[in-house]
Amino acid sequence: LFGGTIFGLLHFTAAGLMIGNLSFAAASHAFPATLRNPQQNANLEQTTSSALGGYRFVVFAMWAGIVIGGFCIWRHIPYAVIVTEYVEIGLFVAYWLVATRRDWKNPI
Repeated sequence: LFGGTIFGLLHFTAAGLMIGNLSFAAASHAFPATLRNPQQNANLEQTTSSALGGYRFVVFAMWAGIVIGGFCIWRHIPYAVIVTEYVEIGLFVAYWLVATRRDWKNPI
């Protein structure tokens, strides 16, 4: 792909699948009425507007990162795949922190 080696092709494919799955996980919280059935939504606590906004920001930033990263890879910018991965993983950590804060139940 783009004149790369088999290792580069496998890494690019794995990175793309990972980023796609992480963004879908975040999108399931950002757009619950669209990506969940009504029973799943009924069983969950309501999401505050600030948490929902945080989820949506992360999802849109992840999708923009995929587009920007793809463009950088296409332009043969050095380290574009690994930088894109780091940015996307950082955005997923931000999503995870918001989701954990929302769902955390103190055991005490």
